Amino acid sequence: DLLTGLPNRRSFYEQAVHQIALARRHERPLSVLMIDLDRFKRINDTRGHPAGDLVLKAMASAGKHILRQSDIFARLGGEEFAVLLPETDEEQAIVIAERLRQAVAKARFEHDWGEQGPIPFTISIGVAPCFKDDAAIEYALKRADRALYDAKQDGRNRVKVWSRMPEAKASGEVRAAG
Repeated sequence: DLLTGLPNRRSFYEQAVHQIALARRHERPLSVLMIDLDRFKRINDTRGHPAGDLVLKAMASAGKHILRQSDIFARLGGEEFAVLLPETDEEQAIVIAERLRQAVAKARFEHDWGEQGPIPFTISIGVAPCFKDDAAIEYALKRADRALYDAKQDGRNRVKVWSRMPEAKASGEVRAAG
């Protein structure tokens, strides 16, 4: 991604194929995070698109400082980011996601133009495991996206975890818990 310096959607998917194969072969955990900047449109509308670009860069910087080098952190498009967490089970992924969410919420991104002051922003994060029988990363991303949707519906600036509803396992319904 030219703006943030992160891998783009295509690169993320290519790396995910490799990571899924490794996790499956070695029977190791693999989790995914879907991240969305809260009320990003409002930042663009009130501060302008250059400010929005700076916020996207700040998000990329925060992720680079919090995440491990082995994690695959990418900008999928717009204000949407994803992280593939090798060797990371659901509980560990929640800790990482919460650490990232808190770091972003505490940061006050300063810029050297305009008189509107710092640009605060928050993120919502959906967490989901990659299952051994997932044929592609899209399955885990859909689960994480569902949890992300629930995080936004529940007020934003939070981490939600995908889980199966006990009574709905047979039907394949999902809910976010956390």
